[in-house]
Amino acid sequence: MTQVCFCGGVDRPALDPAALDDETRPLVPMFHKALAAGDNGALQVIKEIFEQTGFEVLGADMLVPDLVALPGVLSDAWPDAQMRRDAARGEAVLAGLAPLDIGQACVIGGNRFWGSRPWAARRICWKPCHPASGR
Repeated sequence: MTQVCFCGGVDRPALDPAALDDETRPLVPMFHKALAAGDNGALQVIKEIFEQTGFEVLGADMLVPDLVALPGVLSDAWPDAQMRRDAARGEAVLAGLAPLDIGQACVIGGNRFWGSRPWAARRICWKPCHPASGR
């Protein structure tokens, strides 16, 4: 095996360096860096560890090109002016969160910011979010 692809969440288990073998022990500083980072930072460190040991790390989009949606409107109905304003606001929010490695999604509706993942948006995303709902 020379190639790997990662998917799923990044757990942060307790790490006991004494329980590691001699080949793995020198990687402990990198493990600690990964454990302290956000998900993107942790994945980057894990990717570097695998690359340093001779693996080629492939993105899921390389294996399944249709996995990622193309940019643009994905429905038959074109967004109205309010929806476009909300989309622009969401894009700005995510641009601010991305460098902090703390948000992959946010909920914007009716020109309001409702939350960002992983906090409030996780609950809000799956419920109807419109002015009539009072939320």
